[in-house]
Amino acid sequence: MADELKHKAVGTVLTQVEFEATDSHAFADQATGDILYASSTTQLSRLGKAADNTILTLSSNIPAWTATPTLTTVDATTDFTVGTTVVADDVITFTPTTNDTVTLTAATNGAFSLVTVDTAAAAANIQITADGTVDIDSAGILTLDSGAAINIEPAGGSAILLDGTISIDAGVITGATAITSETIDATTDFTIGTTVITDDVITFTPTTSDTVTMTAATNGAFSLVTVDNAAAAANIQITADGTVDIDSAGALTLDSGAAINLEPAAGSVILLDGTLTIDAGVVVPVATAHDTAGTAISISAGATTAGTTNNIAGGALTIQGGQGKGSGAGGDIIFQTANAGGSGSSINALATALTISDDLSATFAGTASFTGIVDVTNATDSSDASGDTGALRTEGGASIAKKLYVGTDLDVDGTAELDNITIGGAQGSDGEVLTSTGSGVGWEAAVGGALVRVGGNTTEATTTSTSAVDLLSVSSLSIGVASPIMLMVSARKTAGAADDVAMGLKLNSTIVGEATTNTHALWGGTTTNHIETGCSWLMIPPRNSAYPKAVLGIREAYAANTAGVTGTVNISRTADIPTATITDVVIRGITDNSSNTLAADELHVYTLADS
Repeated sequence: MADELKHKAVGTVLTQVEFEATDSHAFADQATGDILYASSTTQLSRLGKAADNTILTLSSNIPAWTATPTLTTVDATTDFTVGTTVVADDVITFTPTTNDTVTLTAATNGAFSLVTVDTAAAAANIQITADGTVDIDSAGILTLDSGAAINIEPAGGSAILLDGTISIDAGVITGATAITSETIDATTDFTIGTTVITDDVITFTPTTSDTVTMTAATNGAFSLVTVDNAAAAANIQITADGTVDIDSAGALTLDSGAAINLEPAAGSVILLDGTLTIDAGVVVPVATAHDTAGTAISISAGATTAGTTNNIAGGALTIQGGQGKGSGAGGDIIFQTANAGGSGSSINALATALTISDDLSATFAGTASFTGIVDVTNATDSSDASGDTGALRTEGGASIAKKLYVGTDLDVDGTAELDNITIGGAQGSDGEVLTSTGSGVGWEAAVGGALVRVGGNTTEATTTSTSAVDLLSVSSLSIGVASPIMLMVSARKTAGAADDVAMGLKLNSTIVGEATTNTHALWGGTTTNHIETGCSWLMIPPRNSAYPKAVLGIREAYAANTAGVTGTVNISRTADIPTATITDVVIRGITDNSSNTLAADELHVYTLADS
C-alpha cells in the first residue's frame, strides 16, 4: 500500500527506545515536504509535496494541492496579501516592482478607479486584452483624458464607429454630416470625402484629376488654383449675398488667358480709382463738386523704362471704331467738346468737333490748326472749281501766308489779285509788262503809253498831331530812276476849330515836301471851321540829278456848298527828288489844331512806259 504511515523495520524485537524514537515511523516513498493526513477513519497517509506557490485545498474531504483554487469567501480582518499584492477593504494594490504600483479602488456610490504608478519613468501602462469584445457602458459621460495621444486602432479592414454613424477606417472618415470644432489637429492630413486638408493646403477633388487647391505660404501669401484635366472648365465663381471687397496692400493684378469681363448690374457702373466710371460703353469721370473744375483725363500708351538700354521705342496708341460686316459701315470715331456758354450754372452742351468715318475721311466742325507740315500724298487732280474735286478741297476761301507752288496748272475762274508776281523765276525789269509769248507768258518791254499800277494803300489813316508825322504809305516798291511816276491820294479835314491842315510827301527816307500849312506841299485846306474834302495828283518824270525838282501836280479842297480851293503842289521845296530806285511812298500829315482831324485814303502809285 502506498503512502501509508508505518514503523520502520527494527528486527524481531522492538525496544522502548526504538518505539519512542522520532524517526521510527515513515511513509512509503517519503520525501521532504510531504504532509500527513487521514485518508480514512483508520488510516494515516502521505500527501506528496506540490510545486512552489500552490495552495492546499479540500476536495471530497481529501486534501489536495492546486495552483488555481476556487474560493467562495476570503475574510481578512485588515488585508489579504498575496506576494506583493495587497487586498484591503475596497482597494487592491499590486506592487510588481518596488514603488511601482497598480491600484484598484472602489468608492462611494460604486465609483471605481484604476491607477498605475511608475516612480522612475512613465511606463506604468494599462493594457486590456480580451479574447472577445470589450464593452464600456457609461451611464454618464465617457472621458478619455490622455497626457499624450489617444490611439484607437481597430484590426485591419475594420473601422472605428462613432455614434453608430461615423466610420473611421485607414484615415478615411465617412458618415459625418457636420464637424464642429475650434481646432482639428492632424499629424499629416485630414480627409473628408475627396477633400484633403494638409499643413497649409486644402485640396478638393470633386472629379478624378480635377482639383481646387487652396495654399497658404510664407509671409501670409495665398493661392487658389483650379485644374480641369480634360478641358478648361475649372471656373471660379464667387457669389456674395452682400458686397465683395478685395483690399490689396500691393498691386492688384487680373491676369487672364482670355477676356476680363467686369459686368455690373443694369443701371450700375464700373468705378475705377474712385474717379472713372464705365457704363453701357460710355467711359466718363465722376462729376466733381459744383464749385470744382471737372476731372482731367489722359489716355497714354506705354512708355519704356529710363536708363541702361538706348533707343527703345514707346508703345503705340490705337483708337478704333467698331467693325461692321458686309455692307454695314464701321463705327465712326467722334471727338466732342463743350464750348463755353453764357454765365450760369447749367452744364454746357456737347458738340462734335471731329468725326473720323469708316471711309477714312475726317470732318472738322471748327477750325483745324496745324503747327507742323500737312502732307497730302493723294494724287487726285482737280476737275472744277466746286471745292469737291482734287486731293485738297475747300468750299470757302484759302488764305496762304507763305509761298504757294503749283506743280502743273493753276486754273482761276475768278479774279486773281496778286501783290507781286514772278514768271519763270524772274520778276521782270523796271517798266516791263506781262505779255503772251505765244507759248506762255513772260515779261516784255511795255508798249508806248502803258500805265501800270505798282502799289497802293486803300485803308484810311488819320492824325490830329500838330507836328508832321507819317500818315499813309506804300512799301515794297521797285521803281527805277528811268520810270515816270504818277500818284494820287484822297484827303479830308473835319470841323472842330478854325484852323488849317496840310499833307506832304516822303520818297524812301527823303522828305521832298514837308507837311506845313504855310506851303501846302501836297494838299491843304482852309482856316474855316468846317468839313473839307479833296485830292492831290502828282507826276514825276524819270529822275535825273540835272533836274532835281522836276515834279508837277495839282491839289483841290472843297467844303459843303462852297467853292473849292485849287492850287498846284509845292513838292521839292524841302529836298530834291531822289535819283534812286523808289521803294517807299509816304504821305505826311499835320494839323494846326488837334481839334481838327486830317485823313488820307486811296493812295495809288503808277509807273508809265519810258519809251
